[in-house]
Amino acid sequence: GRCRDSAQNMMAAPRAGGAMQHCGARRPCLARARRDASSGKTQRRGVIPSYRRVVECTSGATTRVTTQHVACERRRLFQAVAGLATLICGEGASCSPASASDWTAAVVDVQQTPTISADGDEDLLETLQEASGLFRQALEAATVEEEERVWSTIISEYGGIEQPWAIDAVSRAYGNRGNARSRQGKLMEALDDYNTSIRLAPYAVDPVLNRGVVMEALGEFEKACADYEAVLKAAPNDPAAWNNLGNAKGGLGKWKEAVTYYKRAATLAPDFSFAAANLAVAQYEAGDVNESLRELRALLRRYPGFDDARAALTAELWAQGLEGDAEANWERVEDVRYSDRVWLVQKRRWPPSVVNALENFLDLRSM
Repeated sequence: GRCRDSAQNMMAAPRAGGAMQHCGARRPCLARARRDASSGKTQRRGVIPSYRRVVECTSGATTRVTTQHVACERRRLFQAVAGLATLICGEGASCSPASASDWTAAVVDVQQTPTISADGDEDLLETLQEASGLFRQALEAATVEEEERVWSTIISEYGGIEQPWAIDAVSRAYGNRGNARSRQGKLMEALDDYNTSIRLAPYAVDPVLNRGVVMEALGEFEKACADYEAVLKAAPNDPAAWNNLGNAKGGLGKWKEAVTYYKRAATLAPDFSFAAANLAVAQYEAGDVNESLRELRALLRRYPGFDDARAALTAELWAQGLEGDAEANWERVEDVRYSDRVWLVQKRRWPPSVVNALENFLDLRSM
C-alpha cells in the first residue's frame, strides 16, 4: 500500500519505530522517518519532535535528503518526481561539488545524548510546549519554503539559550532545515545546516545520515559511505543506513558489496520495498541472475503495482530470451520515466547491465 499521510515517513526524520511501508507503486519515494527514541529526545512524553530522516529509495543518484520507506509516522511523505538528485537539486538545477569541501568525518556518540526533563519546572514545561508547537507547525507546513521559514524561526528563538534542552532543539531544527533546503536544491546551505546539527548534537545519527544523501547527490560517494558507516557504528540495525550505503557503493561500481548492504536493509525491514528492489538489481549486476529474478517476482507478488520492480523484471526477462513474459510485464508499467535511459542512469541509478537490458528491449520493441 501507499504511505499514509500521518505525520510521518521521510527517509530522514526522527524515527519512532514500526514496520517500513511500501511508499507507492508508481515511483521511488523518499520518506521521512523518525529518529530512534534512544537518541536525543526529551523525556517529557516527547515534547519536542525529533529529526526528519532522509531515506533513499533509489539505488543511484540519491537524494538522501530524501528518505526511505520507514514507518509512516508523524511526517509528510513526498515522492520524487525524477529521482533523488532531482529532489535535492531540483529539476534542471546543477549540483556543484564545491560544497563537498565543507565535509568532515563524523563520529556519532550516542552516550552523549542529554537527559532532559521538565518535571517540577512549570516554566520550562511551558517553554518546551511552545517549542513543540513550532516544530509541529514546521512539520505540517503547506510548502517547503514555509517549512524552512519556521525552522529558521526556531533557530533564532532558541539559538542563544545555553541549556541542554535548547541546544538539542536547535540541533534538530538545523537538521530539519537542512532537509527542507536540500529539497529545494540549496545543497551548500543544507550542508552547512547538517554540519551545524552534527556539531551541536554529536549523539544524533540523522543529520549524519541526511548529509550522506547530499554527498551522494554531489557525486561524493566515498564521503557518503563514510557518513553511512558512521551511522551504522552507532546504530547497527538502521535499515535506512544499510540501504543508503548500498546506494553509495553502487555509485562506486562496487555492486557485490552493495548486495550485502541491501540484503541487510531488507532483512531488518522486510516491508522496505525499495531495499528489496535495489537488492534485486544489484544481484543481477553481480551475476546472480536467478536470485535476482526470484527476488523481483516475490516483491511483485506483494506489490503488484510496484513499477520499479516490474520494469526491472521486464529487462531481466528480455535478457534471458523470455520475450513474451517481458512484454506482458512491460504492459503493466505505468511510470513513463522507465523509458528514459538518462533518468535510469542519472536519477534512478540502476546498474549498467539492467539499464542496458531494458534499453535493448525498448529499442527492439520500437522497430
